[in-house]
Amino acid sequence: MLVAQLARSGSAGRPPSPGVSAGVAALDRLPPATNVPQSVVQFVDFVAPQRGSDPKEALARIRRLRSSLGKTHADLYAFRSGTGAPCFILVGDVGACARSATDGTPGLQWTIGGGMPGNPSNLVAIASDDVAAVGLVIDGAPIPVSLVNNVAFAEYPATGRHAQITIARRDGTSGTVEIQLDPPGSAAAELRFQRSAKRRSR
Repeated sequence: MLVAQLARSGSAGRPPSPGVSAGVAALDRLPPATNVPQSVVQFVDFVAPQRGSDPKEALARIRRLRSSLGKTHADLYAFRSGTGAPCFILVGDVGACARSATDGTPGLQWTIGGGMPGNPSNLVAIASDDVAAVGLVIDGAPIPVSLVNNVAFAEYPATGRHAQITIARRDGTSGTVEIQLDPPGSAAAELRFQRSAKRRSR
């Protein structure tokens, strides 16, 4: 079973904005995508009504935030739901749609896991505008994480058992999430863990 714990560090002051409520500028800055894959259309048709959005309107607002990610060179598409939360899909891999922009780790709405023997697992996340960098350590080894257009992405060996995600904010504060990962092939690992519930920093 995946277990996540959150800790916060940095200078004293007001607590960080919950989830990605500090804003996701790429959803406004980039132009709407055209000719999106059918799998993206199906994703939008499924999740949009659950998050207070009309599927046709959501498709008209969807953006391609990243291209050619990871071993499969997948594209990531996202739209802002009627509740204000970003919904995203990494084509051929994983999709997520939080109930609210305030859900999730301060600065990040993320999924982690997937992968099977021979194929890497990954971290896929939407980062808020106040996030300067995202770090990932798997079983004590640092893993490169790219952060472009409010999307953080990294691949790591599917054999990984312990993950540490670090969220560095522009104000100098940071948050760290510790996760115990399920072994590849387990039912829980295949379902992919989505961090969407609000947790209190400690």
